[in-house]
Amino acid sequence: MKNVRNVTYGAMIVGLISIALFFDRATSGMLSPMLSLPIAIPIIVYGIIFGMRDSVAVYIVSIIVSFLFSGMLPSMLMVVGYGGTALIYIYAYSKQLSNTRKNILMVLGLVLFYWIMIQFFGEYFGVSIPDTITFLSRIFPGLGASLFKFLAYFTVALTLLSEVVLINIASSFMIVRLRLNVEK
Repeated sequence: MKNVRNVTYGAMIVGLISIALFFDRATSGMLSPMLSLPIAIPIIVYGIIFGMRDSVAVYIVSIIVSFLFSGMLPSMLMVVGYGGTALIYIYAYSKQLSNTRKNILMVLGLVLFYWIMIQFFGEYFGVSIPDTITFLSRIFPGLGASLFKFLAYFTVALTLLSEVVLINIASSFMIVRLRLNVEK
């Protein structure tokens, strides 16, 4: 009976992620910047209830579904990156790590994701460090290029940190709100 419950909940989680990807596809990728919560939070809630092993299966199925239903490279990469962040959260929660360590692990996971995203697929996400530097140098021609480079990377780091905080707060809220009977 427990396996049926795991599979049913897992299918619902994949369905929620599919709906988010459908709306992203219907808006031609306009919702991509907001996909962090609709991808990460359902996987985190599922992982808190059913554990890491079952969450990895839902994560893999979500990647396959994103490939089948979305077909857009940014959406698929978002599922890989934010789903991986959700798995990091589940791992830290299951090991009862402190919030500081959990956040550090999530930041490290997102740094890897952001580096791959910007380095190899930046034009798909609208994030290009050289273009940002060029844009800033045209607006503020008197300032140095090193300051522009710092500002470009600073905005990316600020975005990354805000996503970690947002995922952490939203998932903690969902865990408390759903009254999950999981010891921490």
